[in-house]
Amino acid sequence: MSLLVVNYHYIDQKEEDAYPFPGIHPVSVLRFESQLETLGRYFSFVGQQDILGALEGKNKLPENSCLITFDDGLSCQYKNALPILDKLRIPAIFFASGGAYQSRHGAILESHKIHWCMSHIAPNIFLDKINFYHKKFFGEEFDLRKYKIDDEAVRKQYHYGDIETSRLKFILNYVFDEQMYKIIVDPIFSELVKDEKSFFNSFYLSRQQIRELAERRFLGFHGFSHQSFLYLSLEEINKEIANCQEIFREIV
Repeated sequence: MSLLVVNYHYIDQKEEDAYPFPGIHPVSVLRFESQLETLGRYFSFVGQQDILGALEGKNKLPENSCLITFDDGLSCQYKNALPILDKLRIPAIFFASGGAYQSRHGAILESHKIHWCMSHIAPNIFLDKINFYHKKFFGEEFDLRKYKIDDEAVRKQYHYGDIETSRLKFILNYVFDEQMYKIIVDPIFSELVKDEKSFFNSFYLSRQQIRELAERRFLGFHGFSHQSFLYLSLEEINKEIANCQEIFREIV
């Protein structure tokens, strides 16, 4: 028995090059549907209940199984991907991050602020803005050498794209800590997005959509703070899951 898991993030009505800079890489609805039809010729689609049943020994999965998943709990997935899934009668799991719903009006996760900024600001301009805010708060420009990062380390993590974009992604994802996000990324994001509440409502799944996905057994946990579990301790991972459970229990 083989199980193929295919993961998606942004599903857009627009074409793949809809954003001016490489920060968000959407799959168009036409390509998404075409990919599902191709997969369907070789695999049997399974859902959350099938997977859980197989893990508990209650049922067996088909010989060639395929699970479709979505990360981050984005509204574009519900609006653009779910109708196609329903049309083709394919189940899926939508993994949402609990931290986005920790406040009444919602909280935009830092990783998504990064995606948005990178897709709307040229890499060299973004680096200039990082230097500006770093100098404003620390009195000195941002220097990669201080963090012992070279292009070899950058290329090892990011194999595709130009080195300038890869370097920027490395800084944002592996160099910055929570403090750096607050004093550097947040102001840059605020330059682009003036109304964060409206942005949240258009960007993430609504609470009603989360309830609907949960009723269909299509909802999954993508952690609380959207951190990679690879870099967390077991205690931190358990806390991420517990916090996520608490948030979604309250919603559903």
